Amino acid sequence: MHANRTAFKAADATWRSAISDGYANDGKVYFEVKIDIRNSHIKIGVCNDDDLATSKGNFAGVDGNSWGFDHGYYKWHDGGSAQIDNDSYGAGDVVGVALDIDAGKIWFAVNNVWAEGDPAAGTGESFDSIDGTNFHAIGTHYNSGGSGQFTLRLHSSRWDYSPPSGFSAMPCAKVTTTTTTTTTTAPP
Repeated sequence: MHANRTAFKAADATWRSAISDGYANDGKVYFEVKIDIRNSHIKIGVCNDDDLATSKGNFAGVDGNSWGFDHGYYKWHDGGSAQIDNDSYGAGDVVGVALDIDAGKIWFAVNNVWAEGDPAAGTGESFDSIDGTNFHAIGTHYNSGGSGQFTLRLHSSRWDYSPPSGFSAMPCAKVTTTTTTTTTTAPP
């Protein structure tokens, strides 16, 4: 972890996770993730306290307590995925995450263009099944032949874009990283 916000992973068959220690319990929160290097599988999203131990060293969306969005525009939850668009994000792109905890909804953007719906209007969300307590920002990447690096941007002073109307910064104390070797085949 560099400056409490950047996670780098060299090429090997492991997951690398960066998870915020701060969390949100209610309201509408937003954060960004800058993709610095993408030669690997990257998933950005949130997990709740019930998933915190599982998500450390695994990917966002691995189970029923985390929700993720990957570099191939697939949304992930409970180990399953659905492709939103035939697009991709990579080095230099910024992924935005808007989470309305009270309504149980989440949206994902790339370079300030929402992949689905409009969080300010509360419509067209990527998932409407967000539940649990203490939501943490999470970024994960898996390397089977290339390195990857991303930067969690939890403070508004580090954002490239303004949040949707009504959304504010994800609370954050610090960001921790974890590496786990896995025998699981990397998802697309």
